[in-house]
Amino acid sequence: MKSKILIWVVVISAVAGIICAILFPAVKAMRRSKPEPIIVGRIGEDPAKAYSDGRAEAEKDVKSGKLIVKTFGLPAPWREIYRTNLMKRYKIQLQTVAGCVVTEAEMKKVYGYNQVSGAEIGRRYGTNLLNKVANEAEKEWGQAQKK
Repeated sequence: MKSKILIWVVVISAVAGIICAILFPAVKAMRRSKPEPIIVGRIGEDPAKAYSDGRAEAEKDVKSGKLIVKTFGLPAPWREIYRTNLMKRYKIQLQTVAGCVVTEAEMKKVYGYNQVSGAEIGRRYGTNLLNKVANEAEKEWGQAQKK
């Protein structure tokens, strides 16, 4: 039974990878909109525990002075500019934890983590910082594409 489930997870992952490969050329046209990630499940995962684990991990990181924003899904084309600007200006790391295929537990862990780290980023730099830096990165990327 477990081997059949594993085979289905592998098949779904392969199909999702193909879908991501097909969608990637369309990123320029999509601009800020992104397709929803494909959510798969793993036997024995507890999304509620993953959420609290994410929060606990972020609390530990914040206490040690680390500011990290975790992401998953199809990245925006300006992600590297965004990552660079966050790090250079604010010492905030942008960490990709999954691509287009993500388990519900992974997604909940990221949400829990970002809820804590996002609150600390907001406290230090203002609640709109991440959106502001993302908008600047998108604009910078757009100007580079016109050249």
